[in-house]
Amino acid sequence: MNLHIKLLAYKGVQRLIDGFLKFDIFVSSRWPHLKKLNLSQCISDPSDIRTLSQGKFPSLTDLDLSKSCVRDDGVRLLVQCIEQGSFPKLVKLNLEKTYIKSEDTIQALARLTRLKSLNLAKNDFNG
Repeated sequence: MNLHIKLLAYKGVQRLIDGFLKFDIFVSSRWPHLKKLNLSQCISDPSDIRTLSQGKFPSLTDLDLSKSCVRDDGVRLLVQCIEQGSFPKLVKLNLEKTYIKSEDTIQALARLTRLKSLNLAKNDFNG
């Protein structure tokens, strides 16, 4: 499922994601065969990660949250949810330009030993 912002007008994607979150589509629905989920430029707040992580994605291997406002808090929450069993088959995670700055966040990500690909490009680790 590709919900990358360039596929639809900005407000269309935002409304779609807002609808998913508002009506708990990720939570109440099961997505047993979904392998790739592209939410690039769609996460507007770190708290959206909690809602997303409550979904049923038993086959998801590839999650793209790039160019979104995930931030350190959202990434640490995502790591915690993955460690607790969300996304049990996840091997590829794209966090490019997600406003990560903290070394603690990098250390948390290092605990995800199942990942084969982790993109952290365009984050400011010096700031």
